[in-house]
Amino acid sequence: MGITVVSASSLGLGGLASWTSSNMQQILINSHKYFNMMLSRLCQSWERKRQVVSNVSHELCTHLTIMNGYLQSLLRRQNNLNSAQLEAL
Repeated sequence: MGITVVSASSLGLGGLASWTSSNMQQILINSHKYFNMMLSRLCQSWERKRQVVSNVSHELCTHLTIMNGYLQSLLRRQNNLNSAQLEAL
């Protein structure tokens, strides 16, 4: 089954009226298939985008949580730090 391409130049003077119902039906069937394929690819793309954002968010939060925990432990021990530890900060 071949793909029927409809353009302004291929319609000629007769326009769509010169097309048979089977031609029009074939155009609609192909349009339907390609529209569904396009929607499927869009859904896959959105899912990949969602997954990337989720992964980046997870990785960022992991590092922020580690730094937050370290800073909280420093604040709890702020009066018990030696000079080397204070200099490192």
